[in-house]
Order: sequence, then structure tokens, then C-alpha cells
Amino acid sequence: MNKKYLVSLFAACITTSALVSAATVYGTMWYFNNQPTVSASEFSLFNSEPKRSADPTFHALDNVIVSVRGKKQTHFVMLELALETRHPERLEFARDYMPKVRHAMLNLFSQKRYEDLHGAEALEQLQQEVKASVLTAYADTQLKRDIDDVLLTKFVIQ
Repeated sequence: MNKKYLVSLFAACITTSALVSAATVYGTMWYFNNQPTVSASEFSLFNSEPKRSADPTFHALDNVIVSVRGKKQTHFVMLELALETRHPERLEFARDYMPKVRHAMLNLFSQKRYEDLHGAEALEQLQQEVKASVLTAYADTQLKRDIDDVLLTKFVIQ
């Protein structure tokens, strides 16, 4: 290879690189000029939160049955839980975490006695404790930010 050949090869590389760059810039400008205008609020980078639904929807979870100690015998408690959300499409996998929810309920009710679960004040306190436990069960997931409330929809003690 002589010097003249290397210089012409270098010039060809530079020319090709310049043509490719110019074509890329021109193509990009053409593409963006022919696209419908999109405001910054519609662009997904700036709008990571989808629009919240005006009305809440409820996502029922599986029943949870736990036992509590009584003075003379063991009693069973059945709970029916529902998650309130304004993003129903995001909670489609909420039931996949039911083992964590059951574990949280077992931990909560292992500290309870049958006598602790009676009365109006007891039910209100239990509702708050159940909500905190369920939210703790979903704490490591993306679902937690989409749960607006946890409702105790059925509570039966036998």
C-alpha cells in the first residue's frame, strides 16, 4: 500500500461518514416534521402516571381463614378482602401475592384473642390493622402505589 492509496481510502471513509450523517439528520428532520404534534404532557417520558379513573373499582382477593385462641377453644375467622383502586388494569396480578397476604394475616391474628375481636371499636381497629398488614404484604411490589384502600368486606368468627 502506498501513500496515495491510503490518502484516497481515508478521503473515501470521511466522505462516506459525512454522507451517512447528513442522511441521518435529514431523515430525522423529515420524520419529525411529518408526525402529528405531541405535547410534552402526552409524551410518555414526562407523563409516567397513567390517567386515574374518576370512580374507584374494587378487586376482590381470595378469602383468608385464620384461627384465634379463645378462653376454652380455638375459633376460626374468615376474612374477605377487597382492594380499592383507580388503576384497575395494574392490579390484575394482585392475586399472585395472596401467599404474602395470607402470611401477613397469620402474623396479625397470631397475636389476637377471640375476646379482642368483639365490639364496634374492635372492628374499626381490626380494619386498620388488616389494611396496614395487607399494604405491608404488597410493600415490595409495584402494586402498593396503586392500592388506594383495603376493605374488609366480610368478617365471620366461628
